[in-house]
Amino acid sequence: MFQNCNFLIIKSKQLTQDKDLSQLLLANNVANIYIKDDFDNSKNYMDPPKITHIISNTIDFIEHDLAIKSMIPIVTPSWVYDSISSQKMQNIRTYNPDPAYFFKDCFICCADNLPPGDKELIYAAAQAFGGGYLDNITKYTTHLIAMDISNEKSILASSIIHDDDDNDSNGDMPNIKIVLPHWIDHCITMGKKLNEDNYLLPDAKILHDESNDVLKNEILPEILNDSLPPQNELDSELQFFKNKKFYINSDFNLSQRSSNAIKFVIERHGGSIIKKFDVSEIDIYLGKYRQGDTYKKSCASNRIIVGNLQWYILFWHLKVGLYL
Repeated sequence: MFQNCNFLIIKSKQLTQDKDLSQLLLANNVANIYIKDDFDNSKNYMDPPKITHIISNTIDFIEHDLAIKSMIPIVTPSWVYDSISSQKMQNIRTYNPDPAYFFKDCFICCADNLPPGDKELIYAAAQAFGGGYLDNITKYTTHLIAMDISNEKSILASSIIHDDDDNDSNGDMPNIKIVLPHWIDHCITMGKKLNEDNYLLPDAKILHDESNDVLKNEILPEILNDSLPPQNELDSELQFFKNKKFYINSDFNLSQRSSNAIKFVIERHGGSIIKKFDVSEIDIYLGKYRQGDTYKKSCASNRIIVGNLQWYILFWHLKVGLYL
């Protein structure tokens, strides 16, 4: 299985089982194994590029940026153990040690009664932050995103949710958490996976909190502000939309909740939204379709950046700064 693979194991405080990993890999016909400390730069393992996989429990090591540029997969030791256990190389995406991929253990499905634009945004976000998605409930589904439990998918998911005290429950079936879309919004805005308890249907706790505007489809600033720095303390990395003016086309068919979530993130990171299209005012045009007067005018400008929701989510995920 590991034939022709060259592994670099990064020793660190988070990874100390390098010898055990080496023995396990050698027993499974690995080509070469190299071991180094996280900040040891006495030898360049990336030139010439002979490493095929890097094993690490952290992204804090010298070779990280070059590995990303060279598209060398970085995985945790669990990838090795699980691949050997199943005798099949596992999906490397779900074993990435980068904390930015906080949805890596999530496989998401959306209820069919959510607006199409919301579903598109949720699926794009899930993928950008390390998760997977499929618009059908499968044995891999971990979360169903819904506003109620009266839709067909929620009824199906509710019927197969495990009862931990039920010894007769089918352990092969997925244990699906049915959560409000707000859970996705807040995870993305705060940059981490939040506990689902407050968002679980049918009796989501945040719907009973009179101090917020969930029922009005509002984002929850009082929750988000607890996990984000005050506006005057935002550093340059967090202000990657600084002074950029966005125009968001209505062809996305977003709910007010999703529109508010996008607006919150853009403004929180230094940008603003222009409600009326003006080619001389906007810096970034977000649209779904390559058609319409506003799209054509934006494309004709050599100054305006034209993108879709997938681009927006990916850009927010990378936080690289708008220097175009």
